[in-house]
Amino acid sequence: RRQRQMCIRDREVIYMNTLIVRNRNDLKEAVEKGYDEIILEGKLAEKFEKAEKIQKLSQPKLASLIAFASGAGATIIASLVTSAESSGISLAFSATTVTVFAAAEGINIAVVAEYLMLCALVGTKIVKNLIEKYDIELKNKDGQDIPIVELKKI
Repeated sequence: RRQRQMCIRDREVIYMNTLIVRNRNDLKEAVEKGYDEIILEGKLAEKFEKAEKIQKLSQPKLASLIAFASGAGATIIASLVTSAESSGISLAFSATTVTVFAAAEGINIAVVAEYLMLCALVGTKIVKNLIEKYDIELKNKDGQDIPIVELKKI
């Protein structure tokens, strides 16, 4: 059932339980409130372009990646959020840690790096919820070369 379109701050509700978001705070709020469909636009959509590959990992590999991001990868995520120098971790250590983990688990290193970058952008818990609870689909906005990401609850 369609509802009247209404704008709220930097986001707009277009249908009941569907929310268009353009920034990470609104994304966090949408996931926490459990919207059935979340549409990412703008720079936020560009950051999630590779998330489809993460979601296609087997359950054991995905569980391993989530555990890595919560454990050893948490230090790397912190260094991405602040900077390598201020967190006391070297970029060489980060690269080595990611490479060793990816090789040991049989996961493409780019997928591991992308997951850690998403965690740094919106938080490990939010990314975990998105990967586990939403189907991620990449599209172009109205036939243009502008990416949008549709997240639909599984």
